[in-house]
Formats: sequence, structure tokens, C-alpha cells
Amino acid sequence: MNNQIDETVLRELYKHHREHVSYLQDKKLNIRLPNMPEHISENIVKFIIQNKLGDKTCKWSKDSKTKISGDLYSEKEKIQEVKCFTSTGPPSFGPTEKWDVIYFLDMIKWNKDILVLYRIRLSNKSLEWRNLKVNEKQTFGNQADVGKRPRLVWKSIQKQLSTHIEEIYRGTFNDIFNENNKYEEPKKEEPKKEEPKKEEPKKEEPKKEEPKKEEPKKEEPKKEVPKKEEPKKEEPKKEVPKKEMLKKGKKKPL
Repeated sequence: MNNQIDETVLRELYKHHREHVSYLQDKKLNIRLPNMPEHISENIVKFIIQNKLGDKTCKWSKDSKTKISGDLYSEKEKIQEVKCFTSTGPPSFGPTEKWDVIYFLDMIKWNKDILVLYRIRLSNKSLEWRNLKVNEKQTFGNQADVGKRPRLVWKSIQKQLSTHIEEIYRGTFNDIFNENNKYEEPKKEEPKKEEPKKEEPKKEEPKKEEPKKEEPKKEEPKKEVPKKEEPKKEEPKKEVPKKEMLKKGKKKPL
């Protein structure tokens, strides 16, 4: 592969484009300012991937002697598509474009020297990408299948694919050429193997003795003990005097 746009050439191209846009702004012409040329934006992304992701196999497709699909190509990620935007307008997608990974270069604040690069590791054939809603009735897949060029603003993509988006780089143009502040790939969390828990012997807590409920005592019928009859005391007989006895014993005369 040839390396048509190295660091020196890219710096010159970027500088000339910046001067050209500044000239048009100064003239206050009633025209639409030009977008960032693809050969500049694609090579900016190439240097970020090489220096911040550490993937030195990333090459510009137009450097290849044989035709390669996509804007960039890497041995790690295969076909890499690049979409650059300098306004809030929607980037368009060719209905037959193919990629394995797609990058979005946000250059809305490039005149303040702020570049932001996002990565989405979804191919154009993935269900998540094909199901992107372009409008209320149609998806990306619906339009691509009939040969239309789907158009999607970045905010809509961000909202719909938020869990798949990685911010790879945020910095200046000059900083893309060094290997400082490399992007750290998110670590894949492996499912933790649950070790069988050792059952500790249960400590037996002293049982709290509940106060016993006193049941009312059943009164058993009292057995009547037969009364012992005490011997009657005989009172001493009074002796009647004999005279009286005689009187009592006399019969009255007839």
C-alpha cells in the first residue's frame, strides 16, 4: 500500500481548507460553506485509530492498489466507514454501502479546533442498524432495500443506538498525531463463577421461655368423709327423794 496522505500532507491540506473557509467567511458571501473534504476527514480518522486506538494496520482505502470497500480498512476491524459532519444536517448513506464498523467525526466546532470521534461497532447488515428509524414509517433497511439513500441526523442515531456508541477521541487537530491519551477499550465483564457457599454452623440462640399460662384448676368434688359419731355423754340421773316417789305412786281414792 502507498501512503499518499502522511502527517505532513494532511497538515498542509487541513491548513489550506481552513484558510479557504476563513476567506469565504470574511467576504460574507451569501453561500453555503463547503463541507470538510472526504480525503481530509477520512485521514483524520485514520490517524486517530492508529495513535489513539493503537491499530497501526488501519489504512486509507484509496492507498490500496486493489479496490477495497469502505473508507478505511484494518486487519482488526475489517471495513471501516467514516461519516463526517460540520453542521446539524443529516449525513446520507449509500444504499449499497458496506461496513463492519462505522465512525462518526463531529467537526461542528472544528473552527475552534475541537474534534470528536465516535465509534459504533455495528455492521450495515446488523438488525440494530437496519432497524434505525429514518421517519415514522420507514427504517434504514426499508429505504436501503429499495435503493434510496437513507438520511439520518447524528442526534437521532445517538438516541436510538446510545448503548452502542463509544467516544474514542475529543481533542485538537494537532493532538491526533501523537500517542498520548490513548483510548482504553472497555473491559468485557466475564460472568463470575459462583463458588458454593460454606454453610457456617448456626449459632443456637437461647430460647426465650414464654411464661406458662396457668390453666384454671379443675375443682374435684369433695368427698364427704362420714362423720364419726361421738358417744353421747350420759347425764347423771337426778335422784328423786323417796317421799316424792311415794306421792307420785299413790293412787287417788275412788
